[in-house]
Amino acid sequence: MLPKTNQTVPCVIVRASMLGTLTLLLMACNTSRPAPSSAALTPQALADSGLTVGSTRSLQVTTLGFANRFLRHTGDLGFTDVVNASSADALKQDASWKVVAGLADKNCYSFESVNAPGLYLRHAYYRVRLDKGENSPLFNNDATWCARDGLSGTGVSFESKNYPGSYLRHYNAELWLAKKGEARPTDAAGSFEQDTSWNIAGAWSNVIIDPPAPPPVTPPTTTRKLPPVQANWSYNIGAKNTSAMNGGATPSGSVISLDLYDVNAATIARLTGAGKYVICYYSAGTSENYRSDAQSQRLLAPNLNLGEVGRGDGGVWEGEKWLDVRGFADGASSSAAAKAEVIRSVMASRLELAHQKGCAAVEPDNVDAWANDVSQNAPAGTPKKAIPAAAQLAYNRWTAQAAHAQGLSVLLKNNLDQVAALSPAYDGALVEECLGFDECDLLTPFRDAGKAIYVVEYQNASFATAARRSTAARLHLNVVLTDVDVNRLNPITRFGNW
Repeated sequence: MLPKTNQTVPCVIVRASMLGTLTLLLMACNTSRPAPSSAALTPQALADSGLTVGSTRSLQVTTLGFANRFLRHTGDLGFTDVVNASSADALKQDASWKVVAGLADKNCYSFESVNAPGLYLRHAYYRVRLDKGENSPLFNNDATWCARDGLSGTGVSFESKNYPGSYLRHYNAELWLAKKGEARPTDAAGSFEQDTSWNIAGAWSNVIIDPPAPPPVTPPTTTRKLPPVQANWSYNIGAKNTSAMNGGATPSGSVISLDLYDVNAATIARLTGAGKYVICYYSAGTSENYRSDAQSQRLLAPNLNLGEVGRGDGGVWEGEKWLDVRGFADGASSSAAAKAEVIRSVMASRLELAHQKGCAAVEPDNVDAWANDVSQNAPAGTPKKAIPAAAQLAYNRWTAQAAHAQGLSVLLKNNLDQVAALSPAYDGALVEECLGFDECDLLTPFRDAGKAIYVVEYQNASFATAARRSTAARLHLNVVLTDVDVNRLNPITRFGNW
């Protein structure tokens, strides 16, 4: 546990045994506390939040797509769970907390369980749990949380009294003490601010109606640059192609799509400086066993994966499996929602990477699992169409919101049958082979909204017939023809003028 000041004070090493019983080893140490990254709430802000000593409250998640979840205990561990008016009384009790003056600092707070009086929310080895108060300095500090302005710009964040800079965070439906950017997976930067911001709601143990509506999403502070509606463009996501650009090659198009992981930040800066609009590709709907970064490796957990991703030629895309996004739908089970939290966390980190690298927009691929057979070599009992349309819509809307929160424009990749529902949330579309399959008319909502539509066809020059050129002009399509491996620096041809 970190000391409060620069003075030499007892450092505590904790050896846990049974619940409520700790063995302490003491030694002298000297260290300093970092400054908290969020301001303490003013008395008026505390009153407005509903966080008052003696009240009974429930703590509501504010993260996009998960505002139906509340902090609760299960046994002696902290989790989040979906709670509503029809939930069992026991769950409502688990999700209700008595607000008391901080056990270690009366200017802060501690949370006593409503249905287990005398047990408090505390951290131990970074996991947040329910423990019996023992009135020791260690316990009192572990169970004291200082209210700060919500790190996301809404709600309240709770900073640990004895781990300054560390906050109460939900992660994979579990509660953790987390510090942004540290080495533990639970410290991952993706969606950190949202995951550590809580809405103070009326206690579920006292109410029988739905809780207050979640706070509004804070608008992004950065202004995104919209994709050009009409442009010569190049589709360059192939590994060989990206490698050439990292080596200094420059395509002729004014809009370029590149692989988020393969392209260097320096390459994006060079292309942007040359007047190019850079779109970054990543897979939002599949795991990829060839990605070696830690976030991508998290998606390889067997419980997150469904079947292999089929190719149009009857084969499969090697190393890719559909992700189980059913937990994004309203009313999803706790286990499904926990899977969705992992996926959301990984994808949020990818969008943050896109922002850091300097991408102007993103092209999230494989966002049409609902329309595909996801049962190929999947866990036993997986239906061919396992993903409901509603879950896909919810996930895709979250993706657009999360991209915008990073100051990125976002293009809907394929998924033509949901264009009518999703076009208001997206800044344009990037579509494969809609001319070849005669389905480009489904993109009309994007055209009518004056948004960019980029189409790639894996065909030779003879594909560019007068009839297809006419369709492109009518629907405002920017079309390129290229090789199926997407390794050409410049397309075979481009068309689409209106």
